[in-house]
Amino acid sequence: MKRKVSTLSFVIVFALMMSSVGWATAQTGSGNNRSQQEKRIRAVARDSTMAILTGDLPLLKSSMSRRSKEIWEVIYTELKSNTEFVDELKQAGVVDGDSFFDFGMNKVVSKIKGVPRNQIEEMVQATVDSAAIEFVNDKDVTLKVNGYNNRYVFENGDWKVDATDIAKKMAAQHLPLNTASKKRIESF
Repeated sequence: MKRKVSTLSFVIVFALMMSSVGWATAQTGSGNNRSQQEKRIRAVARDSTMAILTGDLPLLKSSMSRRSKEIWEVIYTELKSNTEFVDELKQAGVVDGDSFFDFGMNKVVSKIKGVPRNQIEEMVQATVDSAAIEFVNDKDVTLKVNGYNNRYVFENGDWKVDATDIAKKMAAQHLPLNTASKKRIESF
C-alpha cells in the first residue's frame, strides 16, 4: 500500500501540474480581491486535477489555454518525425497532438486505478491546500506545489492552465527526441 500511496502522490502532483484549470467564468481586476481569487484558483485546481485523475478529458481540454493545446501538436509532430516510433504511435491510436495528449493522460488515470475516490479527493485537497499562490499580475498566477510551478492565465473570461513549459520539460526528459526536435519544442 505504501508504494501505491507514493505513486498516487506523484500522480496527483503531475495531474495538478497538467490541469489546474477553471471552466466557470471568473473576473479579474479591482472588482475581486486577491483572497477571493485565491479561493477560486484553489477550487479550480482541485476540480481540474480530479478531472484528470478520473479521466474527464473533454472537460479538461475545453479549459486548457491555447498555448497548452498547441504544444501537444508540436511535440507530436516532432515525435512522429522519428520514423522509429511512427508505427507505435499509430498502434496506440495516436494520430495528432490531441490524441497524443489523450494517450498520455489516460496513462495517468491507469496508474491510480483501484484507489478509492475518497482517498484521491482527500490527497488532492491536501495538495491544493498546501500550495502557495503568487500573483504575477491580475491575469497571470503561479501555483507552487511540491517544488513545481503551475502557471494559470486568464484567457477568454476563464482561468486556464498554461502547461506549455511543463510539457516542454517533460518531452525533453521523457520522449525519444533528437537534439533538433528538442530545440524546436523549446523554442515554441
